[in-house]
Amino acid sequence: MKRIFDEYIGRTNQDFLVEKEKSGEAMVFHCRGALSTLNTDSINELLKAVGAAGEKKVVLDLTNVVHIDSMGLGSIATAFKQASAAGAAFVVVAKPPLRDVLELASLHKFLTISDNLQVALTAD
Repeated sequence: MKRIFDEYIGRTNQDFLVEKEKSGEAMVFHCRGALSTLNTDSINELLKAVGAAGEKKVVLDLTNVVHIDSMGLGSIATAFKQASAAGAAFVVVAKPPLRDVLELASLHKFLTISDNLQVALTAD
């Protein structure tokens, strides 16, 4: 049992890293690692950056996120609210199985979710 627990913790206890990239009228946040409670400080920095982006569109690229928990889901909703309050369109890029998690949490009801970054950049 200990071995399984250690493997689980080892797999999810990863840094959460974000790289910003301007692409046309969009600010893209490329996220990598674990979008989870384990990385609260990094997630808070991401939320500040989304709120200050000042672009017409904000894209949250989650294609390299390997783990997400309820904190991560709540952070995505908060990022959406911040971008919307600033008048920016907000798009999340996520592929299965992460996309499935977003849909299971009903985030697809108010978020635009794309499987492809290029499509997300051109979507209205």
